[in-house]
Formats: sequence, structure tokens, C-alpha cells
Amino acid sequence: MLTTYIESYKTLIFAKNGDMQDIPVGYLVDFVIDPDSGIIRALWGKSFESKENLLLAPRDILYWNLHEIEISDETDLVLPENFPNIQSVLALEVPIINANILTEKTNKILGKVTNFSFDTNDFKLLSIITNSGFLFWKKQKIYLKKQIAKINENGIFIKDLGIKNPIKKTKKELELEKLAKMPEPEFDLVKKIEK
Repeated sequence: MLTTYIESYKTLIFAKNGDMQDIPVGYLVDFVIDPDSGIIRALWGKSFESKENLLLAPRDILYWNLHEIEISDETDLVLPENFPNIQSVLALEVPIINANILTEKTNKILGKVTNFSFDTNDFKLLSIITNSGFLFWKKQKIYLKKQIAKINENGIFIKDLGIKNPIKKTKKELELEKLAKMPEPEFDLVKKIEK
């Protein structure tokens, strides 16, 4: 299923078996995304019982739709220290939401991440959605995974292909351009007026 961070945030997590069978054991709060591959390595879930943020491995998800995530039992939600395969990714973890989007070569800020899309079947990041500007001048842009050059603590870097980077002109250059675009005076008309 294709979905987004905003659509899946606070999705209830149900246990199919165990003491908490068919009762929500928690809800989804965030994702652990490998910054090198864009693959979702784990999900952060808030436990109703312990009130802690616990990790859930994608392999432990039996079923996922817009309204619920189904796991085998509540023990599939584990503390980070009990999830040894994820420690190296947690050390590199970069928050995606509100991360700056920058061009790879020029470091020009293009906006901030407001959402991202992914596939619940293969747990791959598909695109990031950004906003730039303010109020009435807000622009939303979608960058596909293939446009992402790298993700690190400084932000998400987009390949510069096709991104326009206008050259800033001085005030004098702008005035000269404006003068050059003005129509030439009609001298015949001026001569008639002088007579």
C-alpha cells in the first residue's frame, strides 16, 4: 500500500495473538530510515502499556491498512537495545520531517520536508514533499527518491539537475536592463511638438 507519513501517523497497532489479542497495544509515531538506502528499517511505536517509544521491525508486521497495523503480539514492540541490527542505523538517524532540502552542489535551500511517501510492502522511501515560501506564496514540491543525492544531519540534498539557480544582479544592472527595455522615443513626434 502506498501511504505517507501524515496518513500513517498515530495508526493503531493491534496484536493478533497473546494477552492483548485484538486490542490496540500502541500507535505509530515515527520511522527509522536508513539515510544511505532510503529503506525504512524500523518503526517507532508508542506503547499504551509502558508509555515508552518502542521499535517495531517491518518483518513483524502482518498486515497494514489505513486504519491499523497488525502484529503477532505485543512482544514485537521492543526497546532499541533489544534490536541489535538497527543500532548502526540509529546512530546515523536523521529526522526527515522539517529537514532542510538543499541542492547538492550549491547548498541552496529549496524548502523543508513536510511529508514523505513510502510503500508498506517493501518499506522504501518513494518521495519527499516540501513546502517553501510563506502564507499565500507557499509552494509545494515533490522530489522522487531518485532525485535525492544524500541524507545527513545537515539536511536532504537533491541532485542539481534541472534546478534553476538564478544569478543575482546588482541594483545598477537591474536599472540598466529596465532602461534597455524602454521603447525608444519617437523623434518625429517630439519634433512636431517642438514646432
